[in-house]
Amino acid sequence: MLSILRSFAKSPAAFVIIGLLVLAFAAYGVGGIFTGSGTAVVVVGSEQISMRELARQHDRQLRSIQAQDRSYTVEDARADGLGDFVLQGMVNRAAFVARAREMGLTVSARERVQTSAEVPAFRNPATGEFDRATMEEVLLQNSYTLTEWDNELIADLTRAQLADTLTLATQLPSTWDDIAYQHANERRTIRGLFLDGGGVEGVEDPTDEQLQAYIDDNRLDSLPFIDREVMLYVVPERRSFTLIRFQVADYLRDVEVDETFLRETYDFRVETGEIGSPALRSFTQLTVPDEATANAVVARIEAGETLSNIAADLGLAALVEQSDVQIFDIPDTDLGEAVFGLGQGATAAVEGAFSWYAVEIAAATDQVLPTFEDMLPELRDEVAAQAATDLMYTKIAEFQDARDTTGSIEDAAADAGVPIEFFGAMDNLGRGDDLEFDFQRYQTLVPEILPSVFQQFEGIETDLLEFNGSDFFIVRVDDIEPQRNAELDEVRDIADARWRVAQISAALENRAAEAYAQIEAGEDLDLVALTTGGQVETTTLTRTESAGMFTPLAVFQAFNLEPGAYSEVIALSDTMRAILVVDEVIQADPAERTEAFTVAGQGEQYTLSQIASTSILNTAQSAIIDDYAPTVDTRLRDQALGLADDQQ
Repeated sequence: MLSILRSFAKSPAAFVIIGLLVLAFAAYGVGGIFTGSGTAVVVVGSEQISMRELARQHDRQLRSIQAQDRSYTVEDARADGLGDFVLQGMVNRAAFVARAREMGLTVSARERVQTSAEVPAFRNPATGEFDRATMEEVLLQNSYTLTEWDNELIADLTRAQLADTLTLATQLPSTWDDIAYQHANERRTIRGLFLDGGGVEGVEDPTDEQLQAYIDDNRLDSLPFIDREVMLYVVPERRSFTLIRFQVADYLRDVEVDETFLRETYDFRVETGEIGSPALRSFTQLTVPDEATANAVVARIEAGETLSNIAADLGLAALVEQSDVQIFDIPDTDLGEAVFGLGQGATAAVEGAFSWYAVEIAAATDQVLPTFEDMLPELRDEVAAQAATDLMYTKIAEFQDARDTTGSIEDAAADAGVPIEFFGAMDNLGRGDDLEFDFQRYQTLVPEILPSVFQQFEGIETDLLEFNGSDFFIVRVDDIEPQRNAELDEVRDIADARWRVAQISAALENRAAEAYAQIEAGEDLDLVALTTGGQVETTTLTRTESAGMFTPLAVFQAFNLEPGAYSEVIALSDTMRAILVVDEVIQADPAERTEAFTVAGQGEQYTLSQIASTSILNTAQSAIIDDYAPTVDTRLRDQALGLADDQQ
């Protein structure tokens, strides 16, 4: 909330308003940040989170998301766990407030009132001054009472006091930046002897006995596939199933789009601002008593004076700055029309609906609107997709009616004219008898359909289930083949390949051991390369760089070496070994650092002091919450989040 506050013009009138509001807030009194009144969803120390507060905060967060993504629904919020996310944030906040109260931290009525007076939304649109009636109207629109607003101010300001206290000492000295800069930019010249398994010869074909012994010894071996581990020598559980899919794409071929409707859709979206980027203005307005004063002010601006100095000279306090606003953001519609008729750098005397104004335009961006022809492909696709969705839902209804009558998905599919698919035995990765990966099958079945297949009992049909975000399916498991150990002939090819790699790796390890012994005996690295069949490479890198055979693992090992010392044999892969030595360490010069050292994270750059502050706050937050052990009334939580009906 505090992020929306702005600096407040400390005029005599403002101090009078503050004095009046102090009395108003004093009349209401100060309660806890969260007033439960028997409806406490969570109790955190001395603080409570009520159903009303949780519901309001959840709704506010949902509206904020929907303002950025109009397709985001309440169902999406439930699936994403938005309610739990909001509640956790409120618990964290309440814990800080509870601890701050225990420490005796307080917020004066004057500080709360001045903070409220700094909120731009609470200013009268005509005068630009704080206005109590405007504040009460805005609070009402956002489902706040004056007491609830006051309590939230106390919470935020008290928490800010505690946070500032905790992070007061985290402004790290610049020498830390120097150290971090040197660490990140240190460069090393590295030489490496690389031994490649390609030089290993004489690997004979394995016998069946050798392969079987290798399989038995490595039964648990697996390979990563997508985001899963695939067992190499096990035939996984496989299932045969019947599938019915309702997919929007299948109904697109039956859709015809009327171009007249597309034109109407385009016009509507233009009117509602859904298409293109809107016109924007950044400007300053000064409310003046009459037209003559407005013209005089404009003349002084054009003569080189600033609007703020003119306002001070005339004793006019109603100076309002607007940044990147659209026309409907300006409450005075007459003023808005005039402002959007002016270009960047223009000044004008404007008669608004409420008063006269002197206006200065700081920046002007005109509307960018794609033509109907430009938007036609996108509009056609959207409208066709909606029409296809409607057809799909009609077909689903026909199928469900037939299913209720016949009791069989085969008969219902035939009656409704819906395609039905039969799949032979496959595992949960879509692999059939040959255990080969079919990526097309994987992409269409594995993400959502096969997990349902492997959760069902044999012979039981599912209800209609959603997938792909817009499509639906019904599945029935027809047969289940349990998991078993694979026979040699079923996995001979992969076992043979893995056995050969193991022989090469063992031979390579022996070669690397011989090379290391020669190095320890004092032989030159280039000579060792000639006698062991390796090659020597040299590079200069920082600790975060890599190049060629100097993989991230090799570079990591090199930056743990003392200059001139050889590493142990490093296994870079099954068929690559390396022995490294650092010939030179090139220190970075802190004098070349032009600003505070930063670390990248989540698309932003953070200074060391910011990282330290965040770490301290997170640690303190965890400790405080562990100390209070918050209790949650799940029934009230679900009611506040609108989940109660779903839970019953």
